[in-house]
Amino acid sequence: MRALYCNILKRINGMKIKHILCALLISYYPICSSAIPTAALETDRLFLRQVQITDAHEIAKIALNQEVRKKTGLFPQLTSLDDVVNFVQIYLVGNENLSKAPRYPNTWVMVEKISGNILGLVLFVAYLERHQRAEIAYAVVPDYWNNGYATEACQAVIRFAFSQGVFRIYATVDPENGASERVLQKAHMSFEGLLHAYMIVNGLHVDRKMYAIIANT
Repeated sequence: MRALYCNILKRINGMKIKHILCALLISYYPICSSAIPTAALETDRLFLRQVQITDAHEIAKIALNQEVRKKTGLFPQLTSLDDVVNFVQIYLVGNENLSKAPRYPNTWVMVEKISGNILGLVLFVAYLERHQRAEIAYAVVPDYWNNGYATEACQAVIRFAFSQGVFRIYATVDPENGASERVLQKAHMSFEGLLHAYMIVNGLHVDRKMYAIIANT
């Protein structure tokens, strides 16, 4: 995207106009930071740690589960175990040999302390350092639904993000997904409004509710 802007600017004569356009482009399309500094976290019942490539098979149980996909809208591009392995390698772990950073570096797996089982993911799917805001998302294996694990993980990650300088954390949720909405409410996030035709799911424009929490509130 930045390369496109630079090419446009090169074609425009007049330094004054270039400076004006550059300021406008930066203000409307801020540069994304690579990541919030991250760390292993712990709650009463969970260990939250960085994703490893060896987690791919367990993550597949989440990403390929039709109930999870329907409720969250996450992972629509993944249809097989091979897809999940590639997704974990490229988007969650990165490739040290090629010096490629992961697309979603702030991703934690939820590990149940008592069993050692991976039961879900919590991640920031967007982070704009310029505006100090991040979008949080989560997914839990259906066998562990309605046990408060998503709330517990979200609360820990939100506290950590605030400690790292993030000021606003937000999330979107399917208006018909009452359980996920309660997760956000229990994480002390406030309802901000309904976003009409906010995203496309299975070829259809769908609405989403917006929730958010501000630091020190």
